[in-house]
Amino acid sequence: MLNSKALAAAMLVMAVLLTGLFSSGCVTKRDIEGVNDRLDNIERQNAETQRLVARMDSVIADGADADRKLRADLASSVDDLQQQIAKLLENYADLVQRLDALRRTQVVKLPPGSSPGAEAAPETSTAAALNAACDRSYDSAFILVRKGQYDKAITGFKNFLDSCPQHQAVANAYYWMGECYYSLEKYQDAVAQFDYLLKNHKSSVNGSRALYKMARSKQELKQKGEARLLFERLIKDYPRTLEAEQAQDRLKELK
Repeated sequence: MLNSKALAAAMLVMAVLLTGLFSSGCVTKRDIEGVNDRLDNIERQNAETQRLVARMDSVIADGADADRKLRADLASSVDDLQQQIAKLLENYADLVQRLDALRRTQVVKLPPGSSPGAEAAPETSTAAALNAACDRSYDSAFILVRKGQYDKAITGFKNFLDSCPQHQAVANAYYWMGECYYSLEKYQDAVAQFDYLLKNHKSSVNGSRALYKMARSKQELKQKGEARLLFERLIKDYPRTLEAEQAQDRLKELK
């Protein structure tokens, strides 16, 4: 293929040939026309070559852009799916807790010797009313989390824990307080909440999520060694969970 330099060289050769012909005194009109035809042919070939090269460069560039866009779209789709799954898990965990609480409030335990038609004892009514108040306190704080009012939610959960230390949603309250602190970028406070939850409520449905967010908090605090240990613990203690898969990816970042 000929570029502009090759074309110039070709034209120089033709000029030399013409000079030789003229100097010999035997040049004819046919000779000149033949040279011109060759030059025109070379120019056409050069123009076609440059067009093809430009086209190839364009195709390669378009392919690279398309590949980058596809990779970006796939990464974005995966992130969106993970976020949606995480939200579904959050809603599911709290729905289970709420249903369990509802069943407990609906089942009234009668004192020994009482008949099914007998009126509930005052102590039972008081306990049910207290439990209902605790439910409302927890629900109010949880709604504030959903609204993104994290400071108010933290205050609400603290009031709930002070008033209802034996409530079945206590473990969830510690988890959501940790999430609120994490959202506020108060990572040290978040670690404290998640750590308390994992040590004192080991059977919590939020165990894997709390451990993951605790490791992420350590990562944000630049405590990479501790973060790595927590991610490895998560993979070991909670295999085949979404958080374990995410921990695998985070460990690659810490290498």
